[in-house]
Amino acid sequence: MKRKDSIFVPIIISLSIIIPIAVAALMMFSNYLHINSENDFSYLPLFHAILNGTTAILLLCGFILIKNKKSKLHKYSMISAFILSSVFLLSYVFSKLVLDHENTKYLGEYVFTYRFILISHILLSIPVLPLSLFSMFGKSRADSTN
Repeated sequence: MKRKDSIFVPIIISLSIIIPIAVAALMMFSNYLHINSENDFSYLPLFHAILNGTTAILLLCGFILIKNKKSKLHKYSMISAFILSSVFLLSYVFSKLVLDHENTKYLGEYVFTYRFILISHILLSIPVLPLSLFSMFGKSRADSTN
């Protein structure tokens, strides 16, 4: 194992375990982990939607760019998507700490559909972190050997 591997692989594995546990704890124990603030953070859900929508567009652009063999632009698109996803994760964790989620629960007509989408989204998001980190790390290793 190369020196870089012995440093970054354990960091990636640790983050891939710690972050989902932290997010789960924030969701399950939001009453205890809540931070009271005088500031209005009601804009955060819209901010998260904008971040996620922009990330989706960047991922689609990256797919199109790599299909058209524009690898440098693809790289920039993927790095941008990774950065926006990282900002989303940090902002999402922050929002779980400061927003009153008890009063924002969805209880509408499609509650079972909503919960199915929400739960599947959460479960499917767990492997994304290590996959994206290992992908970024692997790409940087490949670039440094060329």
